[in-house]
Amino acid sequence: MTRPSDRALWHAVVETLRDDVLSHVTDAHAASQTQRLIGLAMYARDRGDDPQPHRDHAIEALIGSDDPAAVLADATDPRRPRLQTLLVTHLDSDLTIEHVLLTHFGDPAVLPADTSAGPDHGVPDEPDR
Repeated sequence: MTRPSDRALWHAVVETLRDDVLSHVTDAHAASQTQRLIGLAMYARDRGDDPQPHRDHAIEALIGSDDPAAVLADATDPRRPRLQTLLVTHLDSDLTIEHVLLTHFGDPAVLPADTSAGPDHGVPDEPDR
């Protein structure tokens, strides 16, 4: 038998929090925090491998072992525009991938449907403050 993957472990956390914990939480603040934990576990489960090694390789292929900050600071360096474009592409990718965290942490009432983890459970409304 092989050990469970990280994805399988995080999926078990999502299912346990959603199916066994959340329905028993009656305090609105605790329910909100449980929703956030579910969102964080979903993010951890679905985010994939760290892209940084590939990004480092792409940067090195473009500018060698030179300091990226020095290349960006030098307006006369012909590699600067290509490096800027590459870094913006990396940033755009990060923002797209990490946007899911805003879903879970920007609005505590939001718990998006997770079709891979079973049905959603209702949560008590948070009182007006």
